[in-house]
Order: sequence, then C-alpha cells, then structure tokens
Amino acid sequence: LSRLFWNLKVQMAVRRADLIATVSEASKIEIVREFGVAAEQVRVVSDAVGPEFYRLNPDARTPDARTPDARTPDARTREVLAKYGVNIGLPFILYVGGISPHKNLITLVRAHAALQRVAGGVKTNLVLLGDYQKDVFYSSYSDLCREIEHLGTKDWVVFTGFVDDADLVHFYNGASTLVMPSFDEGFGLPALEAMACGTPVIASRAGALPEVVGDAGKLFNPHDPDELKVCLSDVLGDARLHQEMSRQGLQRAREFSWARSADSALAIFEEVAASLEPVTA
Repeated sequence: LSRLFWNLKVQMAVRRADLIATVSEASKIEIVREFGVAAEQVRVVSDAVGPEFYRLNPDARTPDARTPDARTPDARTREVLAKYGVNIGLPFILYVGGISPHKNLITLVRAHAALQRVAGGVKTNLVLLGDYQKDVFYSSYSDLCREIEHLGTKDWVVFTGFVDDADLVHFYNGASTLVMPSFDEGFGLPALEAMACGTPVIASRAGALPEVVGDAGKLFNPHDPDELKVCLSDVLGDARLHQEMSRQGLQRAREFSWARSADSALAIFEEVAASLEPVTA
C-alpha cells in the first residue's frame, strides 16, 4: 500500500513539474525513460563534497610489508576505528552506504573472501559502514551474515552501523580503498567523499558511478566477483597504482563544487520563474 501511494505521488509530481532536477546524467536518462518526459525538461544539478571530508594527514603514507601504500593513522583515527571494532593492525577495504540488496554487497563479501584465500596475498579486513538496523530500504543484512558465515570470513568483516560525518572522515582516511559494488546508483556520493580524502575508489560499471569516478578509479562488472577480486589485488598490491589513484581521486573530487551546484540550481529556479505569468490582483 505504501508503494502504491508513493508511485501515485511521484506520477502527480512529474505531471505538474515545469522542470525536473536530478543529480546525474545517468539519473536523467532513467527519468526520461521511466516517465516519458522530454529530455529538455530534466536538468542535472550535481552533488559535491562537503568541507568535512578531506585528507587528514597528507604525509602519513609509509610502505610496509602488509600493503605497499599503507597509511599510518594518527591517534584520533586509531581511536575512532577502535571504537567501531576495526582492527587497526591490518589494512581494510571500506564500503559506505545502505545495506539493501541493490547495493550488491554479496559480490563484495565474496570477492573479499576470495582475496583472503590467495596464497601470499594481502590480508585485509572488510568494513561495511551503514545503518543495518534502521535502513529505510529493504535490508539484506541477514542474507549477508549467512553468506559471510558460509565463506568463513566472519572474523574479517565488521558491520559498524551508522557513523556520523565527524567519524566517517577517519574511516575514509584510514581505508586502503573504498568499494562501491552497486547494481545502480543515482550518484554515489561516498565515492566522491573517499576521493576527496585521497582514498582510491573501486566502483561498478552501473548507474552514475562511472560518471562520478571518471578515470580516477577502477571499474568492474557488478555481477563478477572475480573481476572485483582482481581490482582489489591490483590496488592493494601495487604501490605506484595506489598512489596514482589517490592523486587522481583528489583531483577528480575538486571538479565537483557545491558552489557550482548552487549556481546550477539557481539558474533552474530563475528559468522557471521567468516562464510564469505575473500574478495580478
């Protein structure tokens, strides 16, 4: 019943709208196809990164035996990670977002498990950051727990639950890489936030993620855990690649500005306002 009312509300809003704003070209294409509106009626106002997400310690990268481009977390970062049960003695792969099925976390936990079985490979923890108790969408938390138990990686996977922005920046800075394996994303803001912190991003070739990540990250087929495993091996095992992705990610994140987005939104409001007939008494 809730879905029925939601769909009716959206249909009515689309019919009444003079213009529609969305956050990516990928979302624009979906809106045009789903609702049959003209492409000219849909405008893109991109998301961007807030100032709270930045590289905490640009000089805190030191090669070691575990991973060729490990970060040495500062005391505050170690404190934050420990608070959520993250073992700071090992590098970790980070996911940030919802725990619903379209986020495709099954593929991520399978790729992570395969990575742990590689002889001589980099051993890593997997940190799944998101509210698995009060997810507004359908949750796949139970299915994920069963799959992790089956894979035998329970001791290597951490569910943090909800994390506020003040702590989240420490996760981005402490992670070896961020992975977004989604089957679809309207934008994919965690990818941009991670890049702003200098963290290499691995994302699926789905929705707006290729549009957001651009050439700064690695892309993979969301249906292929083996391809994701290869991407993880490359990023975690190649110091030069890791450093180059970090550098490119920082540069890519700077291309997205809230000031520019605000200007785009204002232009839309002005265009609609100019088209309205003046109200007379």
